[in-house]
Amino acid sequence: MTTATRIGPKMRQAAEYVSRHPGCSKLDVARDLTNDPRASATNHGQYDTIDKAISAGLIVAVRIGNRYSLTVPS
Repeated sequence: MTTATRIGPKMRQAAEYVSRHPGCSKLDVARDLTNDPRASATNHGQYDTIDKAISAGLIVAVRIGNRYSLTVPS
């Protein structure tokens, strides 16, 4: 038996941002999730939300060099 993945509002917000900005980075999404472009995204744990959205299949991440390029599945 498998458990269903709960998709929370922050995960949906992350996916919506990526759909509007294909090719964006994790930092771009994290800044949008904090609603403060000056905030340090790592202090707010937003990368966990982004990683969960990737694991749930809401976002596709492709590593290019030392960053990720994010898109939504087609």
